Amino acid sequence: MNEGWERGGDSPGHRLVNSRKLIRLRPKLEELGEGDVTPPLQLIGAWLHVVDIFCEHIVGKSLPPEWLETWRHEVFTAKEKLTEPICYWQHRSGRSPEHLARSCRRHYDLTPGELLNRARVERVKLLLSTTDAKVITIAFDCGFTNLSNFHRHFLRETGTTPALWRCSATPTVPTMI
Repeated sequence: MNEGWERGGDSPGHRLVNSRKLIRLRPKLEELGEGDVTPPLQLIGAWLHVVDIFCEHIVGKSLPPEWLETWRHEVFTAKEKLTEPICYWQHRSGRSPEHLARSCRRHYDLTPGELLNRARVERVKLLLSTTDAKVITIAFDCGFTNLSNFHRHFLRETGTTPALWRCSATPTVPTMI
């Protein structure tokens, strides 16, 4: 057992929930103690509430709302739609551009445009490692409208050039942030 736990020290994870968060958590835990059997959905709901509180404390943010996660997933799984401009993606969110921008910054530390470009770079990386198409063709097919802009974003995300990436890359599975 970790020595910090035994002596009540500052071991990692020892002080995950402060008193303010315990006050928020207490009603959920008391609900579980009512009655003889707790229904599974109530257990799941309580567990998700606990996870939300822990994640909020760990990263200093609350979990993204469902609409934002759905939007982000749609951006990262789009193939042909990556060529659409940011205004298309803002409209797809169902929120105002300002609300989308605030939400993206709050939960992902990125603007919607940065998130879209990150998704585009992920798609480029996949195509570079799985096809023989020219870099410029892949860049344009993934929504980059100018080669200089593409190289700048690719270098920022990967730390290397597209040509070097292709030479050193092994086939990968695209990731989401």
